[in-house]
Amino acid sequence: MKTIYNSIREEVVKHSKVKNSVLGNVSEWKRSHYIILSEIIKEELSEAEELKGGKKFEIGSTISHVTLQRFFENDYQDKTHNDLRFLKTLDKICIFLGYKDLNAYIQFVKEKKQDNEKSNNEKFMHMVYDYCATVFEFYKEFPNHKTELFKDLVFDESPFLERASHFSKELCDRKFQLVTKNNRSNYEVFDINIVTDEPDKKSWNHRNSGISYLKSENPVKNIL
Repeated sequence: MKTIYNSIREEVVKHSKVKNSVLGNVSEWKRSHYIILSEIIKEELSEAEELKGGKKFEIGSTISHVTLQRFFENDYQDKTHNDLRFLKTLDKICIFLGYKDLNAYIQFVKEKKQDNEKSNNEKFMHMVYDYCATVFEFYKEFPNHKTELFKDLVFDESPFLERASHFSKELCDRKFQLVTKNNRSNYEVFDINIVTDEPDKKSWNHRNSGISYLKSENPVKNIL
């Protein structure tokens, strides 16, 4: 609930009626600013479809500037902010934001989070696939050592690029070549296992098919 509480506060600040008022030009709100906010919310709620009927008498259509000031300036506390009266205040704020009520807003945040996670997973999979596909193209250039193919995927002079470059350079010096003749597929990625999943660091293990084998001019040295 704390996350929802903070999210609602951010949404109120970003509301067009708030941003386009004097409040949008003030970095720190004082008592007078909460009075203005109270009037803005009152005006919006007076026209809200959700409050046309019995619900208006159930939860009211105004929020005092004192309540708003507490809402914005006090840290979230389970005991205080799970009180029925305060939940009704959140209902009204959510209606002001364009939602049916607090529950509708919670559902919206939940679905948005799921969509973001799905989008991030898709981006991650594309990143993995692009990297693996580039490795395949890199192998196809052997014995030419074209590490510039990785310039858009890894940092210059990174330890990862240094290790990959050192190993692949040895293969190129031995004149290894990628053999794809009569391959049924050129490239495929499968069995990806995420090892690390952090905001600034992701790593994975994977296997790929479609690379038949590397061969060298030296028949003793073959890599499957």
